[in-house]
Amino acid sequence: KTDAIIEKYRRIKQGLMRDLLTKGIDEKGQIRSEETHKFRDSPLGRIPEEWEVAKLGNVSSVIMGQSPSSSLINKDEKGLPFLQGNAEFTCKYPNPTSWIEKPLKIANKGSILVSVRAPIGDLNFANSQCCIGRGLASIEANGFIVDNNFLWYSIHFFINELIKIGQGSTFEAIGCNELRNLCISLPPLPEQHRIASVLSQIDE
Repeated sequence: KTDAIIEKYRRIKQGLMRDLLTKGIDEKGQIRSEETHKFRDSPLGRIPEEWEVAKLGNVSSVIMGQSPSSSLINKDEKGLPFLQGNAEFTCKYPNPTSWIEKPLKIANKGSILVSVRAPIGDLNFANSQCCIGRGLASIEANGFIVDNNFLWYSIHFFINELIKIGQGSTFEAIGCNELRNLCISLPPLPEQHRIASVLSQIDE
């Protein structure tokens, strides 16, 4: 019964994400419709008139991982947690099994970790500063432009575009340019907070 309820909420969340990230939620907490609000055409389809379409690279900093020599990696919890790819991912925060004292590429606490090699598109939040290998990228939101939790849900929603690109490559991987050029819909910041809040409640 619990599994059935969780699956029901998953379906509700998917529908809500589609509505909230393409139509939004107004100041009264109502999902917009073309009958009640003004919409316009955009590269992502019809979006509310006051929204923009932004590239990921223009609203965040994107850092691609780099793999250090295996001789530098330890299991003794010395240095920073080291994440090679999505093998250490859980539903939200990674569970590291390796550490490194001389990190090459660092993801800051709170940044969004994205799997950029097969399978492409898995996401986690960095719950501490960590070193990332070539299977991952770190996305750190510019808080003046985009809410970090809103960005998390947006990447979840629009990631299929990157997965399609990656599947067309020999090794099923995406690079920095593909990640930076991923387009997302961008409401005003207060509305981003409202959208992220609703989706966070469903997650809880």
